[in-house]
Amino acid sequence: MSDYSVYVLKKGRKIVDTQVIRHKFSFWVFLLGPIYFLFYKMWKAFFCYFCIMLSLSFLDSAEIITAEFFQCISLALHLFVAVDFSYIRERHMLAKGYVFDSTGFNDPVSLLKLIAGKAI
Repeated sequence: MSDYSVYVLKKGRKIVDTQVIRHKFSFWVFLLGPIYFLFYKMWKAFFCYFCIMLSLSFLDSAEIITAEFFQCISLALHLFVAVDFSYIRERHMLAKGYVFDSTGFNDPVSLLKLIAGKAI
């Protein structure tokens, strides 16, 4: 069974939006990488990813590092993003004003409805 976190955006006492984040390795994030950053409007993470890949590409084209080393570092970066995407997304949600909602776990039926509709 997967582990989930529920985040809610509140204005006053009213819940405006709810996001459910599944904690696991994401094959699609590994395959598509920075496209997921753009999809979730995570501009800073995309910019950091782009700068790291651009600098590695520059070092590879200047023959400062070998092509094999570039490929290993690129693969390691893709794996890191795929494994840690849920944590990166949680940090993004907290920065946008969402708060962790532990009360969603008290009602399993409503949590399952949320997970069915909003989990990544």
